[in-house]
Amino acid sequence: MSREADIYELRDLIARLRQELIAKETAASDVAPDAEMLAVEISQRRRYLDELMSDLQGLSSAPDAPAPAQDDAPAADAAPQGLAIIIGHSSEGTDKGAIGLSPPFPSTAEQGRAEYFWNQDLAARIEAIANTRQIRVKTFRRRENGGVGIREAYRLAAEWKPQASVELHFNSAGPTARGSETLFGRQGSRPWARALQDRMVALYGRTGTLDRGLKDANVEGRGVLSLTNEVQPSALIEPFFGSNMEDASLGIARKEGLAEAVVNAFATFVGLPVPSADAVTADAPADTGLWDSLRAAYAAMSIEHPHLKAITFAQWALESGHGASLLAKNHLNFAGMKWRPFMSDVASKVWYNAHDGGEFYCAFASLQNFVAGYWLRLDRHPSYHGWRQHTATPEAFINFIGPIWAPPSANPNYVAKVLDLFEEYRNVFDTMADATYVVAAEPSDEDFWVDRTEDAIALRRNGETADAAARRADHESGVSWASDASSCDYAHLGAGLPVGMQFSFTAADLELLCTLNDFPVQDSGGTPVLFGLRGAGIVQGGSSSDGSWRDEVILKNLRPNHHEIRCVMGVWDRQLGKIAVYPASTVPNAEAVVSWFQTQESGNLLATGFYRYICGEHNGRPGCFLLRKSISEKRIVIVRRSEDDLIYESTDKVHKTAPGDNIHPSFSSETSWFSSFGCQVVVGSATSSGAHSGPWARFRRSAGLTDGDGDPGKPFMYVLLTGQEALQASDARRRNLPLADPEIRAMRRLRFGSTSPRVAALQAQLGQSNDGDLGPATAEALHAKQRSLGNRSDGIYTPALDAQLEWNVYAT
Repeated sequence: MSREADIYELRDLIARLRQELIAKETAASDVAPDAEMLAVEISQRRRYLDELMSDLQGLSSAPDAPAPAQDDAPAADAAPQGLAIIIGHSSEGTDKGAIGLSPPFPSTAEQGRAEYFWNQDLAARIEAIANTRQIRVKTFRRRENGGVGIREAYRLAAEWKPQASVELHFNSAGPTARGSETLFGRQGSRPWARALQDRMVALYGRTGTLDRGLKDANVEGRGVLSLTNEVQPSALIEPFFGSNMEDASLGIARKEGLAEAVVNAFATFVGLPVPSADAVTADAPADTGLWDSLRAAYAAMSIEHPHLKAITFAQWALESGHGASLLAKNHLNFAGMKWRPFMSDVASKVWYNAHDGGEFYCAFASLQNFVAGYWLRLDRHPSYHGWRQHTATPEAFINFIGPIWAPPSANPNYVAKVLDLFEEYRNVFDTMADATYVVAAEPSDEDFWVDRTEDAIALRRNGETADAAARRADHESGVSWASDASSCDYAHLGAGLPVGMQFSFTAADLELLCTLNDFPVQDSGGTPVLFGLRGAGIVQGGSSSDGSWRDEVILKNLRPNHHEIRCVMGVWDRQLGKIAVYPASTVPNAEAVVSWFQTQESGNLLATGFYRYICGEHNGRPGCFLLRKSISEKRIVIVRRSEDDLIYESTDKVHKTAPGDNIHPSFSSETSWFSSFGCQVVVGSATSSGAHSGPWARFRRSAGLTDGDGDPGKPFMYVLLTGQEALQASDARRRNLPLADPEIRAMRRLRFGSTSPRVAALQAQLGQSNDGDLGPATAEALHAKQRSLGNRSDGIYTPALDAQLEWNVYAT
């Protein structure tokens, strides 16, 4: 962005924020119930406007010269790494930030009374702690790196390619204002902001209104330029009010603790170990103070079923050794709860070596968050579905959840041990109910995803014991692809199918396949159509290097194996009649297959068919493709799951669900490994700031997404078939077979997403509403009909099956 554009943007923002400030000042009233809170907000907005005016003055008067290149800037394609620190305000002019009370603050601004100088020292402390732990870190300032204004500081930080950034401030308002708060500007930054806020709340012992929570900069009218920048995730901390004597004293006394809290928040956010108090190597004697604090906190909290407090407290006593476990002492996790994404509002993830091996566990910043997390887990984890039906007595409750929490095969006396401890705590808690919980939505695979990036895999390998690594490798080695005769993807195509054949593939072949499957691609308008070919490889003509359109590509017919990239995904411009293809996977990886088999949490095989996606944010990475109707509504589809072995076959479980099988990068630069629990993935990577790389970046551009965020909410069509079917279509084109040819007619199919009068005829035979759209209900009914004929199903209606049933659907 040019200097003129920066100035224009800044003037526009200042004008808007001034109007908002005037409205706030007009609404202010000394007798209003929220007058004090409003006064604090007005003060904060005024200071932010002063900050922006200083930036504007600097931009308007400074020479128009670019900031110098940084010697330590990584290569453009390097993976983000480390923590960027941004110091708010400046050492020059009047923009030195808030002024703390003196005492306890020093007497002059330069000694640390002014916000800028106080945070310059804080940044140095953060760097020192991070350096001792070999965490990459660098500090950026408004004017001292050769640029002018906060945006220039963030541009320099972006060149340095951090994993996250934190901007340092402290608050100031009236003498009674107190508390800690953290601001964010994009939703993808919210988990990072949460990690920082939780650490500050724990450091200063914030409770009630003193925990001012997370604030959206776009709503608050401050921090907007900082937190909507290209460095994401990005957060701005306001740990205390320097204008309040008690808060100022806390800030001075716990400055080193704040530096450590920032580093620890970053470490837990990216999955690095957290040392110091967390570095103990064996469980110590019970911490009676901590255990008593948990009991007091739980007693003061309202829960839906208060008569279950004693039994759950007994369970936590067993799990944590009355608070003696390292997981309890270091991370306030008294129940041994492993990390799942649905816990992100109350917990962060931390690597922990338990007795059964290393894994990511939940780390809680407060006792209240732990309690909330425990009940949230029961609501969101599918294994505990229906737990409220077992809450009549404490005994009924633990008899239901106990064998799920600790399977009897490994813990045969778990329930009995909890019941023994229950006698100790039976009369400890008041059972008066004064609050209710909202029942959570039915969970899906998306609630349990933990995307495995290359860095995460390396971290796991470093933290895993040899035995744990051997067990995992042994499980994953048993994952394989079904024979064609047993496969839900290939059995309908016949016996003796060729593998390894090379063939040419064109847009005309895709058009033929969509016609034969009654896929409504004609409704795509000018938007490119996404497609996947399960079991295929690129021989010639791939677009990974240049993203260019091709008239023809050479592919190879393969079979997936869940261990490496053996599929193709592409983009089809129907108006141009061209395609662009990329290395991809349309099947879950081996870890996901094992995951569902062991835990029934996540891991599925998306059925071939026609699907509708929208552009949106996948696990904090903007600009991906979501299997949703809207940002807030997931699509229900049919997926396959294997409960009896590690192979997906036509006899396996058919599940109508909303799995969230999105389209996103593989989080690997290689084809030998990929991250997917059922999602469709293209080789490459993406960050929370919207930086996309590898073939995935070109795939997105082929689809028309030209910036990091893409076009949120924009609809896309996705056609998923097999490489074998692509080979058949290619052969039909080569031989010039007309649509009326018997071989072509035999290739007709109805499957998920087909839309036509033929589908309506099939629905009538299945007793379904005949709207002509083969959606989840019709697909489920078709599977049931196929199972009734031979205990196998693939959800694909073929001319052969039509003849067998004598339904004459293909006569329509």
